[in-house]
Amino acid sequence: MRLSEQVAGRLRDGRKLLESAEEFRKLGREDRGAAARRDLEVVEKWRMDPEQFEALVREIIEQNDHGPRDIGQVMKAVMGVHGDVVDGWLARQTARRLLQERD
Repeated sequence: MRLSEQVAGRLRDGRKLLESAEEFRKLGREDRGAAARRDLEVVEKWRMDPEQFEALVREIIEQNDHGPRDIGQVMKAVMGVHGDVVDGWLARQTARRLLQERD
């Protein structure tokens, strides 16, 4: 598995890591909670700044004159270039919101 694939997997797991760290703490498993928090720190270093990400998606939409029905094309462009540093769910939500604003 390539490093970018590993990082992409960790980005998708970021929300789960935060929840896991808290659950392990509640269960008295500080060792496991600490490991989850360390993993989360790595994920956060790779995660793209939200304002920067929104600007990227907006640029893709405007350059290609995409409208609300073009969510698939926008996602393909965003994930094709930045899929290793963005969360797919967040990308879709951001693209959907920005496309609806254009309508």
